[in-house]
Amino acid sequence: MAHYLVDARGLQWPEPLFHLEEQIRHLSNLDTIELLATDPLVETELPPWCRDHGYYLVELTKEAEEIRACLELSE
Repeated sequence: MAHYLVDARGLQWPEPLFHLEEQIRHLSNLDTIELLATDPLVETELPPWCRDHGYYLVELTKEAEEIRACLELSE
């Protein structure tokens, strides 16, 4: 099981998604990927993208201006 981190803070949507997709290629079952972002659109756009592309959004939180999302490959 591996854990990947994508730091997309300061980037505007859809740039965080592009960086996320680049790392997603390396995911295997039980691997997780964490996205750090600051664009508020991540909160609304990422959940439906995950559903549509077969990823499970384990967690989506916001503290101050930072958004943290944790995803894993759906089985």
